[in-house]
Amino acid sequence: SYFNYGIYNEGTIGVLTNDGLIAATLLENGSSSYGIYNEGTIGSLINNGSITSRLSGINVYACSIGSLINNGSITSKSGYGINVSSNAKITTLTNTGLVAGKQGIIVDDTDNSAKMTTLTNTGLIAGKDGVGIDVRPKLSNLTNTGVIGKRKY
Repeated sequence: SYFNYGIYNEGTIGVLTNDGLIAATLLENGSSSYGIYNEGTIGSLINNGSITSRLSGINVYACSIGSLINNGSITSKSGYGINVSSNAKITTLTNTGLVAGKQGIIVDDTDNSAKMTTLTNTGLIAGKDGVGIDVRPKLSNLTNTGVIGKRKY
């Protein structure tokens, strides 16, 4: 396999709560890794622990997460802390912890269909390459009393 996942979802999860460690590491064959790869529906994802991987801490692809609450850390070694793409949607993201990667959060899609409705940050959203949050199609509401930007973490 060329992929490595902490959690892979293509079904429906009502509430996913992490109080520990969800990790996916690089395999010897150089394959991709994702902490959580979601192609289904997650009603609420609550992270009080650590979600980490090589490519994306959380990858939301052609699906939805209703509410994502991060009180812990969501990190990627060489990709995105949180990646929302290909007609995917996160309705509400609340960050009081750390979201970090090459870019902290990216909401991107070639046909502008990926969306994030509300992002509230009182923590740290960091991008090693200088971009904390990269929104190309749509982010309706952003409230920040924390730190967003280029930072080492």
